[in-house]
Amino acid sequence: MSTGLIVIISMCAAVIVGIIAFFVMRGMKGTITLHCEKNTFDPGETIKGSISVKIKKETRGNNLKICLTADRITTVYDGDERRTDHDEIYRDELVLEDKKTYPVAYENTYEFSLNIPNMNEPGGGQQADGVLGAVGSVLGALNVNRRKTKIEWQLEARLDAEGLDLVTKKDIHMRMMMS
Repeated sequence: MSTGLIVIISMCAAVIVGIIAFFVMRGMKGTITLHCEKNTFDPGETIKGSISVKIKKETRGNNLKICLTADRITTVYDGDERRTDHDEIYRDELVLEDKKTYPVAYENTYEFSLNIPNMNEPGGGQQADGVLGAVGSVLGALNVNRRKTKIEWQLEARLDAEGLDLVTKKDIHMRMMMS
């Protein structure tokens, strides 16, 4: 076996062991779970749900938050090449708890509600113009064969903590309202 092949196999093994160690260490700290009443929403609707936090070892948290984000994903095809761009076009964060030290065996559930911007109304939401513009880009891109654009919405629950954060994400679906 050549030295180059041994080095490549060793590097791959180190990466795999590192990834496994990361998830084991995160699991030893605790878990965070995200629950929603439903997964599909209309513009202007309110997302209601809860976050369950279970701590296995004492953890110093900077904050516990829930975020609603929208990413515009554009794939451009140029001959045999493909390029994909990701742009965050909307973010709304709600801090559920500020800095706190969570003791061993801590368990709690936090309720939340986040408003989805109403893209059918001018100024409907903190960053609705950006979302509305992105929706227009998506509709305009549908007529171009070499470009594909879509918007993906996601909820993210995060306990920002010293060391490893506890994080979970959930994709949500948004109905497009055409006038």
